[in-house]
This record gives sequence, C-alpha cells and structure tokens, in this order.
Amino acid sequence: MRCGKCCTDMVLPVMHLLFPTHYLDENGMDFYRAHGIDTMFAKNEMLEFDYKGIVYKISALGLIRPDVYLDAEGQEFYRENNLDDLLRKNGQIRLIHRCNHLAKDNSCSIYSLRPQICRDFDCAQRDDCTDVYPLEFRS
Repeated sequence: MRCGKCCTDMVLPVMHLLFPTHYLDENGMDFYRAHGIDTMFAKNEMLEFDYKGIVYKISALGLIRPDVYLDAEGQEFYRENNLDDLLRKNGQIRLIHRCNHLAKDNSCSIYSLRPQICRDFDCAQRDDCTDVYPLEFRS
C-alpha cells in the first residue's frame, strides 16, 4: 500500500500560488512545476481550493483578474464570495489537486528524478499521513 498524501492537496498563501516567481525560492518553484500548477495558469484551468472551510472553484486567471477572465456570472460569484478579500489578505488556501506525476497506485512516476523539495519532505510530519511509510517514499 502506498500513501501519496504528500502528492495531493497543499496549503499555501494565495499570493504564492498566483505569483510563484516572486514568492517562492528554487525548491518552491520545483515543487510548483512538479505538481503542474504552472500549467493550470497557462491553460487557465479551473482551480479548486478550500478557504476558511468553503470550497471554491474558479478559473485560474479569473482569480487574479475577474474583470477580464470571468463572465458576468463568474464576476458575481467572485463578488458574492469576497474573493478579492482573499487576495488582499493573502489568505492561506488548500489547493485541491493531485501531482501530475502521481501514478494511479499513488506511487511517484518520476521518483528517481523528483525535485529536491519532494526528496526532503517528511510525510510523517503530516497530520493526515497514513500509518504507511513505505521505503519507496524515503530519500
């Protein structure tokens, strides 16, 4: 059995998600790219995230510029949910995603090439980690 919890949802300040080159160091950028978050913005995919216990789903670029990237209904959703407040406060969000390199069996498909940040991460530190701590996930 494999865990894979460290390759799914991650918590970070929203500005780190939106402007990674400004806020993240080299390891953070490796993690960002390994998880495919950069392509979410390049393709303007839908972001799903939890903020203060509520799950939101909005286009990646719409979160940054709702006036440009969202239709009237999307802009109303943005205003009703005070998502501009999320940006102003740089609130912590839990991005609901799955690493692009996580295989169906929860193993890492790029294990030998994984970024340093993944090598350094100790999944036993997570409060949602399973009891399974397989050797394949150790450095």
